[in-house]
Amino acid sequence: MTLAIPLADILAYRKLQKAHTLDSSRLCGSHISFILKLDTATFMHLVGSLESGLKGLDTSISSQCAIAVDNLASYYFNNITMGEAPTSPAAICFAQHIAGCPSLFPEILKRLFEIVLFEDCSNQWNLSRPMLSLILISELIFSDLKAKILSSQPV
Repeated sequence: MTLAIPLADILAYRKLQKAHTLDSSRLCGSHISFILKLDTATFMHLVGSLESGLKGLDTSISSQCAIAVDNLASYYFNNITMGEAPTSPAAICFAQHIAGCPSLFPEILKRLFEIVLFEDCSNQWNLSRPMLSLILISELIFSDLKAKILSSQPV
């Protein structure tokens, strides 16, 4: 059903966005194999909605999105980065999704750093939880991001 509604419309209505985010978070937690086996367009739509939720002003929505992103990043790290080769069908599908959009996790990590470091948010702890998994997934990207942030700061 959420695919039938444009993401802009979901984000425009706070109650709808809360329900959508809660469902997405639960799916990414308890039914992650199902999520990962979806086609790439559907998976990217779901992750795009999570990334948009991170940017929102509602702390309950951004916290739920952070939990979902943490579940996805932890699964990726534990099953794809640490393993020799993905063996489960869900891990293989996840690797294919990420191969189709390699900037997915680095963009989310960048956005999380921008929020935590430069914006006034009351749920920094919740938003920082997925950062460790994202850093471990792409340590080189983290090093580049750290250098960019440091160079942008006044001396």
